Amino acid sequence: EELGQREARTTIEYKQKRFEETREYLSRGELELIGKSLHVGRLAAALQAFYAQSMDYHKRRERRQRWVTIGAVAAAAVFALVAAFAYRQSNLAPQARSDAESRLLASQAFQFLSADPSLAKRLADSAYLGKPDFYALSALYSTHYRDVYAYRDSLYTTPYYLRAEGHANKVFGVCFSPDGRHFATTSDDSTVIVWRTATGKPAARLKVNNISQHISFHPDGQRLLIGMLWPPFDVRVLRFSETAGTLDTVHTLPDQPNAIRGVEYSSDGHLFLTVAFDGAVTIRDANTYGETALLPSSERIFTARFSPDNRFVLASYADSTVCVWQVQGGLVKRLRCNSWVQSLAITADN
Repeated sequence: EELGQREARTTIEYKQKRFEETREYLSRGELELIGKSLHVGRLAAALQAFYAQSMDYHKRRERRQRWVTIGAVAAAAVFALVAAFAYRQSNLAPQARSDAESRLLASQAFQFLSADPSLAKRLADSAYLGKPDFYALSALYSTHYRDVYAYRDSLYTTPYYLRAEGHANKVFGVCFSPDGRHFATTSDDSTVIVWRTATGKPAARLKVNNISQHISFHPDGQRLLIGMLWPPFDVRVLRFSETAGTLDTVHTLPDQPNAIRGVEYSSDGHLFLTVAFDGAVTIRDANTYGETALLPSSERIFTARFSPDNRFVLASYADSTVCVWQVQGGLVKRLRCNSWVQSLAITADN
């Protein structure tokens, strides 16, 4: 109970203090936590006002969502007429017929949104599987958004194996050490922390005065790699000493041309890659830091990963493609996807 009260008080004080900068209200889950753990009427006047503003914000947001639903149902009638007309055209090609069926299913999903939410979800799912276009995606979002918010709010009460507290703001990057005894995190508070997995207590901490969205452990368990999201755009190699309890910067690659969106060491520790916002993936020697290959692209990039055998690099781009590159450079294959791919994972057998 005391931990809950402390967490609730810390949350509302921190959010209220940073509100002018972030314009971020308390979430539904945080409001419930504070309402259950604290006597709101006994809080300071500024905190009571912030709590009331957050409640009012969510009420307004729910009203907007209701109006969006009403508008969507009204628009569904138009979609239904268009889809029904297209469906009845006997000379439609098979693909066009499939598209028309998807539109019809999407419009029916909107029609049943209030009367039968379960049926609306199934119709929207079928529409999206038929053709994942704007109409199907709209139906999918409109029928499932309550589940998404419910799942998000449930995270505040879901049991967990370990809770590590030490960052003052959002956590962006997380990675385990090769032996699993430590894990490292990056945060919006401009710090990197290495934690003990067994206890959830910090083993070492470093203030980097910038933000890194990703972090990667070297196979030796001592070196870590981060790349900066804000100017100056540099890549830094850190060294972690468990015995000394220190985390220090040992090398910096300064003046990168663009923000760094991702970093990763190869599984053998000989190479590392950096992902730049402009789409370029740079591969470097992990010991000399010299560039060994550049995988260029004119498209904005989301992420890139080494294959487990370190022969290939997979990268996903904003044109909804995933490219397979040779580590030495050279495109092997380009895969066309239905939408953006923002995360990649590769099985151990490649």
